[in-house]
This record gives sequence, C-alpha cells and structure tokens, in this order.
Amino acid sequence: MCGASSMDDGSLLSPSGKRGSTGSQEDLPSTTCSSVCYEEESPPTTPRESSDEEELALTTDVPALLDAMNRASEMVNELERQRSEGRAQHQSSLSSWRRQYEALREVHGTRSLDGAARFLSAEEALRDATAATEAALAALVGGGGAEA
Repeated sequence: MCGASSMDDGSLLSPSGKRGSTGSQEDLPSTTCSSVCYEEESPPTTPRESSDEEELALTTDVPALLDAMNRASEMVNELERQRSEGRAQHQSSLSSWRRQYEALREVHGTRSLDGAARFLSAEEALRDATAATEAALAALVGGGGAEA
C-alpha cells in the first residue's frame, strides 16, 4: 500500500492524515511510491472487460430461470383450469340440487320439507355431540386407566 494517498483536488494526504500540495518537496510524505501503487490488488480492468464479466455473471442463470418460470406458468395454468372445472361442476351440482329441492317441495309441500330440514339439522347436532362425548369419555377412561 502507498504511504500517501491522492485527493480529488490534486493534493496528497500523508499517512499522518495531513494534506499537502503536490508542488513542494517539504509537503511530500516521507515514504514515496510510484504514481500508481499495486500491492496485492490486480490492475484495474477496462470498462468493457468489467462490463462483459458483469453481463456474463448476470446472464449465466437466465436460461434456467426462464425454464423454471415456464414450468411455474404451466402449473398455474393447469391449476386455474382445474379450478374453473371445479367451479363449473359445483354450479352444475348446485343447480341440480336446487331443481330437485323445488320438485320435492311441490310434491310434499313446504311444511314437510322444512320439518325434515329441522329434523336433519337436529340429527347432525346429535351426531356431533355424541362424537364429542365419546372422545371425552375415551380421554377420561384412558387417563383414569393409567392411574389405576
């Protein structure tokens, strides 16, 4: 490394940190060096070489990234197609059930179907409560059996 550093205004900065002008002998630092010091650094590359190296470094992975993007795009398209088909099937099923429900209402009347809906809701609640009770009982018996 050089003992002196050049400043933007042409003056030198000595190792002690004092500015000096480049014109007089007493302003020069005690250690001298050539106009350009290269200790462990490589000589600067030309702007074109540096640009080519940077471009190569940046473009090396581009083909692999484009392939990954294409695969991801294909996957997104396939999933969107499946979602669209699923929605269409859901709408079709919903329309079919609605038609069947209306047909049953015409045959059996609103009162019968509303009563059946209440019954089915109560039966579903009973199944859920039974399952929760059985799970709690199993946990109690399983925990009590380990203590006995």
